[in-house]
Amino acid sequence: MPTSRPNSKLHVRGLLQQVRLGVSTEERATPQGVRFDLLVTYSKTAPKAAKTDKIKDTLCYDELCQKVRKVVRGKEFRLLEHLTQEVFDTVKKAAGSKTKVEVHTTKLHPPVVDLIDGVSFSLAEE
Repeated sequence: MPTSRPNSKLHVRGLLQQVRLGVSTEERATPQGVRFDLLVTYSKTAPKAAKTDKIKDTLCYDELCQKVRKVVRGKEFRLLEHLTQEVFDTVKKAAGSKTKVEVHTTKLHPPVVDLIDGVSFSLAEE
């Protein structure tokens, strides 16, 4: 009887950063709240740390968050799509080739009349 392998995923939910994001210069002048949700799916097996309980054997989510902070700190972005691509590339590089990555970026309070839940853009590997 074949044994099933675990479906291993690391979810980082709700990384809130202040980002200079907007089409106009005026909108980018003041940093705005942007939420990042990251998903790393391991393609073959769970990280070695699932058995060893050692941080060196896994993708450290604190370090991953630091890398995302570094991407957005001190930069300006006109479009949510471009910001998401920059973060996606950073997460993918950190996670490695044996993973699939998803990044969901939400601009919490865009200047759109009557919009109460923000605007999101996502990138995901198939």
